[in-house]
Amino acid sequence: MDGCVVRLHTVKFKPKIDGSRGDFTAQLIKVDFHELLRTSDAPELVPQVDNTDILCSVVALFDVSLPDVGPQDVHDTVHSHGTHTITLLRRIIWQSQSISVSLNCSVFHPCRSASAWETFCTGLEEFLARARERRAQREAPGDDQQILPTAVGAESLIVGAAAYKLKTLLTGEKVLQLSLMATRKRYRNCGVGRHIIELLKTQSVCGAYDAFLAHADTDAVDSLTMPCSMTKVRDEWTNTTLMSYLPPSTTTGELPTSLHHHRTKSLAAYQQQAVCVTRLVREVKTLREQLELQRREVDTLNNELDKERERRHRVGLFHIGFLATVVCVCHVRPYLR
Repeated sequence: MDGCVVRLHTVKFKPKIDGSRGDFTAQLIKVDFHELLRTSDAPELVPQVDNTDILCSVVALFDVSLPDVGPQDVHDTVHSHGTHTITLLRRIIWQSQSISVSLNCSVFHPCRSASAWETFCTGLEEFLARARERRAQREAPGDDQQILPTAVGAESLIVGAAAYKLKTLLTGEKVLQLSLMATRKRYRNCGVGRHIIELLKTQSVCGAYDAFLAHADTDAVDSLTMPCSMTKVRDEWTNTTLMSYLPPSTTTGELPTSLHHHRTKSLAAYQQQAVCVTRLVREVKTLREQLELQRREVDTLNNELDKERERRHRVGLFHIGFLATVVCVCHVRPYLR
């Protein structure tokens, strides 16, 4: 099984409205078109059908179902690095069985030219030419009403598709973002879209993630759980509601490991806090000792200052008494003669 192509299970769909159409079977294939078309020896998604035709059919399906997006944005999304596309293709049994297929080639309209995807547009023109030839073969009158395998291409086999990408946010959370999803009109009301959503919820198929996000139309908000609060991915599409599905956080086997991991992290955090508190107590004790020492020094200086003042006061009194004595002697001396 190639890394860029993963063949999933086969599903039989039944219409919800009896008589609207017959039951049909579809093969689910997970494809990374970016890697597939770069591989020289890439496996065929469908025998005798070119892989580029499958890509053209997927882009055309999204373009018809989501006209506000635009064919170039659709192609850039489907063909971007890291994007996987789940395609549902009809399983056709050719032995002694006729099938009814139809194609409106006008919906696979040529895309506007742009230098970034000229190769795709050139291949699309060739695909449209071959599709018209195949439709002419199917509509050609014949004695037997059987359709040859060469008259059926990717445009007749495509049932639905969904493009998604696993992203890692700056917060470290891993999210699965559903960018595009569509079901061909003639296969709607058969549970195709719901089956794709349930498949994307299966992490064994898409990989582990913390949240499943989708830009949903107003009529499709019931497919997921609740509005999403992750603002990092809100600006991809306009006129949509960002919905989310949160998978179960842990399984029974993972719960003890998760608890042990949480306990280890909590213990490490507690030890760090204890170290910080111990350092803080030591610093406070040191500051108190320094403050007490400074207080003692201040008291000593104040005592010395008081002693100096008292000494100077005594010296001052002595000088005053001496001067007073001298003055008295000077006044008394004339009378003594």
